[in-house]
Amino acid sequence: MGTDELLALIQEHHADGLAHLRARLWSPSGRDGPDRGPDWQRPSMGPVRSVEDRSLSVTLDARVSSYSWFASDPSLTGDLYTVSMRTDHRLLGQRTALGHSEADAWALAVLGSQNARMIYWSVAVVGLVTTLCHHLYVDPAGQTARLPRGSSLAERSARISDSLD
Repeated sequence: MGTDELLALIQEHHADGLAHLRARLWSPSGRDGPDRGPDWQRPSMGPVRSVEDRSLSVTLDARVSSYSWFASDPSLTGDLYTVSMRTDHRLLGQRTALGHSEADAWALAVLGSQNARMIYWSVAVVGLVTTLCHHLYVDPAGQTARLPRGSSLAERSARISDSLD
């Protein structure tokens, strides 16, 4: 299945969970960083079943942080919205990879398909565990935009629109 078909299935099967996740992510309570309150909880959803492989469970974590805090560079401005995906094989009980098209579809479902050309993906590796991350940069004027040139995230990431079918 292609990304568009998977996105439609995700939106159909997980409409309530997605609405709740998006509402928390785009509200002030979704902010991460040094000034977050002690009761802060990362907006999340899942685990839910994959729409492409029913033996997989997907857990989404989302956050918004100032780009300067995320990149440890005080000269950077704007905000970075991040959706991280963890995939587990329900029968084998181990971490596994989610298909690229479905991962992109989940990111589009959370960050908005209208932003497809602005969403970047990267892989975070900690030990033997990998997590797929999708990022959306919002400039200081509140507009979605490409990542600023020269940023380390832009250099080590790819836009998902480069891989959409």
